[in-house]
Amino acid sequence: MSLPAFSHPAWTVSSKLNEPQIYERPLGLVESGFYWDTTCCRTGDVLGYSEIEVLEGDLKKITSFEKVNNTWISLKSQFPLLGANIEDRRDLGLHFVVSSDRLRNYSPNEVSFLEVSSQAEAILFADKVLSSKDGEHLLSNDLLARIFILLVKGSSDRFYFIFLVAHAITDGIANRTILRTFLENIVREASTELSPFNLQSQLALSVASEDVDPGRKFSISKQRWKKAVGLIIGRRIMDSLKGGQTLPRTVSKATSYTPSQTRLISTFLPPSLSSLIIQNCRANGVTFGSAYYIVGQVAMAGVLVRRYLRGQMDEEEWQFRQREAMISGGPLNLRPYLDKDWLEAGGSQHVCVCLAFYFVFIAFLPLGQTRNLRPGMDEPPLGALLSKDRFFLRAKSARRQSNWLVKHPLFKDIARSSGRNLKMMKERALQWQKANNVTSQPLSTVKLSAPEQAASSTVFTSIGSSLGNMDHLLPREYPATTGADSSKGIKLRLVEDLFRARARPAELYLGAQTKRGELRFHVNFDANVYDEVLVMEWLNEVREVTVFYLGGESKTRSL
Repeated sequence: MSLPAFSHPAWTVSSKLNEPQIYERPLGLVESGFYWDTTCCRTGDVLGYSEIEVLEGDLKKITSFEKVNNTWISLKSQFPLLGANIEDRRDLGLHFVVSSDRLRNYSPNEVSFLEVSSQAEAILFADKVLSSKDGEHLLSNDLLARIFILLVKGSSDRFYFIFLVAHAITDGIANRTILRTFLENIVREASTELSPFNLQSQLALSVASEDVDPGRKFSISKQRWKKAVGLIIGRRIMDSLKGGQTLPRTVSKATSYTPSQTRLISTFLPPSLSSLIIQNCRANGVTFGSAYYIVGQVAMAGVLVRRYLRGQMDEEEWQFRQREAMISGGPLNLRPYLDKDWLEAGGSQHVCVCLAFYFVFIAFLPLGQTRNLRPGMDEPPLGALLSKDRFFLRAKSARRQSNWLVKHPLFKDIARSSGRNLKMMKERALQWQKANNVTSQPLSTVKLSAPEQAASSTVFTSIGSSLGNMDHLLPREYPATTGADSSKGIKLRLVEDLFRARARPAELYLGAQTKRGELRFHVNFDANVYDEVLVMEWLNEVREVTVFYLGGESKTRSL
């Protein structure tokens, strides 16, 4: 079924007659924010990792140089931002530039073929792409996306597909679109020409979220009023983000200007238990997306109590943590709230950025019956931290906060103004460049205490989001649908997939999603700042807290 036509004036043509068409447009607010992130040692770049099994067909033909490159060209034709570059025009701002000639061809740096001996080596390669110092050179303003095909020595039925893409052109939905579309295209008959796309139509989908805001139908004066009021409300929200606490960590004045060392750890719950957890959330009037913030908080409380009882936290810090509030938050998918014509034309899953950011105030550390404990005393059961009734009260509070935002008539105006401050991010990027200049004065590396961290900047307990069920976005077998252009001799199975970003300095990101019936958790974090053993302890606690409060168990257990 063909999609309805859609056009948008955001893009302008700058090419001359008889020359390749050159299109350009300014970056939007969120796109610009992610761009300034990348100037800090490619912070925020996104990696997609997938393991593919060939159920039917010839692996060599499927992964041939010609077939992979043609598939990539088709992908760029459908999603032009994959072949765009970014120009910093100083006073004129940041601009995407798309050349029709570049979309029709590929450069040697866009597609790479490698050989690995095992899954472990493939995962290690993905880690190096994202986390090593060399990773900062794999993408640039002139190369916003590239792919890697990893063939396995001695295997005739398995390969790995990895892509690296700048966050300025992608989000969680778009990442899965890239993987799904690549697999859908590569199973097509080699003799079948991939469907051409109208460049103007695809560019019309590749716009900033503010350009497809339904509020643009209002008069200019009303749009200005909405923006002004949204700015006032957003600023009040930002002004309330004071202090905060998180896991014990090593932070100094130099941390914000030190390239992160990205680490990822994960865990999961079996399908039967995962299904019960979602049912219990519904029965108690909450979504898992709101309960998960409280899960992370209670899990962190368990870790902190344990450290205090073991004598690993002094009395001053313990008193501070008892009275300091906790703040969380993360990205919010804007697509459902944007222009309906754009959504119906393909915008709902197009490769572009459609995010807002929101914050959740999750009150004080839940200590319950543990408040009067002293070092050396026995560890209390988990239920002593927070009763189940109060757990759901906190989860409902988190849900009310998110509902208040998305149901507010000025929702998108507030989200844009209370999100990531673009001016501040640009200044931080310039300061990063100055701080990493060999001639600059070195910043202090003296460790800041938890109270000092809270006094100097906002400290998020963690950031992240619960994405819900991802299976509908990524079928397991390809071709996913039978069509005239689908190969009858090729069938692929998506064995595993994983998406992760290069962590920002001091980032602690807790993500959750349901995949193949399993409730999965992962923590993406800066290993320069957080101890991996401690983060693993917290993630294990997240798993146990989820089961205790939402898994239907009536018995308490020891911490």
